[in-house]
Amino acid sequence: MPTKLPLLALVLAVIFVPWSAKANTYTYVYTGSPMTSCSGPGCVTSAPFPEIIASFTLDSPLGENLPYQSITPISWEITDGIVSLINTNAQLEQPIAVATVGGVITQWDFFAEQFTASNYTEMYTSMISGSIGEDASLDQAPNSGPFTPLTNNANFGAPGTWTETETATVPSDRRLRGPYSFLVNNWLSNPSDSPVGHLGIVNFDGAGNLTITDTINASGTVGTFAGIGTYSLAKNGTGTLSFTLPDAGLSVTNAIVVDSAGKSIQILTTSCSGCSETTDVYSGTAYAMGASSFTNASLEGTYEWNMEKWTSSQSPTAVCRVAAMTFDGVGKVTFSGTANTGGTVASYTGSGTYSVNSDGSGTINLVFESGSSLILSIVVNSASATGLGAKGLQHLNTASTIGYINAGTATKQ
Repeated sequence: MPTKLPLLALVLAVIFVPWSAKANTYTYVYTGSPMTSCSGPGCVTSAPFPEIIASFTLDSPLGENLPYQSITPISWEITDGIVSLINTNAQLEQPIAVATVGGVITQWDFFAEQFTASNYTEMYTSMISGSIGEDASLDQAPNSGPFTPLTNNANFGAPGTWTETETATVPSDRRLRGPYSFLVNNWLSNPSDSPVGHLGIVNFDGAGNLTITDTINASGTVGTFAGIGTYSLAKNGTGTLSFTLPDAGLSVTNAIVVDSAGKSIQILTTSCSGCSETTDVYSGTAYAMGASSFTNASLEGTYEWNMEKWTSSQSPTAVCRVAAMTFDGVGKVTFSGTANTGGTVASYTGSGTYSVNSDGSGTINLVFESGSSLILSIVVNSASATGLGAKGLQHLNTASTIGYINAGTATKQ
């Protein structure tokens, strides 16, 4: 198989780096005043005296003037500087509750406790109706019998203060997970080079690694390649994706940009070891498939369709088609639209059949009213978790068409 074929394939693979939703988080931290009283053998008798420090993190900010109510934090922690109770090793005695005025927390109730085989620990800070109450206590708690107080620190004097910090969640390759469809084409710098299209599926494992299946049409020479690679992202969604196609002897590095929801990726190849077309430019897109199992019912309804005929020269003539394409959810498709063939514009209609495999790949067989036909390989994307209702697809012709390829997309209306 020609080198340029695998070459493109590589580029293609580079296309897909999704990232899970980038949502900001909001952390509220309370710093209490030093404890004013202590009892028990574990008392601190000299400065610095213990103080309660508490915090909780939310996925959205508290309101400017929030009535007193319970909240559901992503995480929480409360400590007296000696012992820390956090959401992974302790429990809330009751839901955290707060009220705000002008965005500042003015009332609160935060009570956590921890049970172990031998001890019971509790900590709380509470400011309700202008009265502050804070306590950190450790009791010996045998399996039977009464608690035996070991130490108790308390503050019923001056309240502490709250601060808020907003953190932009860093897009992390460790949150990239699942299958993405991709479509990549080469932009020819040399007229003697052949047009190439890549269509396939990339799976991210959520830990910086990926596998890829790439079907490549290099001016009529069609092949499918499997590869592996790695990816990483910066906090602004930019990153790199590198992979190898062992059977093609290629190693590719791509620059990528992921949208804030982790649903789509823009890809540009920056280097390719083993590639022969060093002046051509490879770029494309990838979309989260949204599910892991698909059927013909994954395509149902009317989709807006666009297809370009990529050529290596003015012969054969370039063609672009747009159409409304309707899938019946069972296996039949109809379409009608407009084509521009080298400057000649005409309407067209047609019908055909389609099939969708369980992994989201598939085939569309189109028959135009003129009698000509076209076979397209497809990968659906943006489906629901059940695989129903795909919002889009990417496609590439995989028949032997020397000198050009047909590639494009469809999006549900």
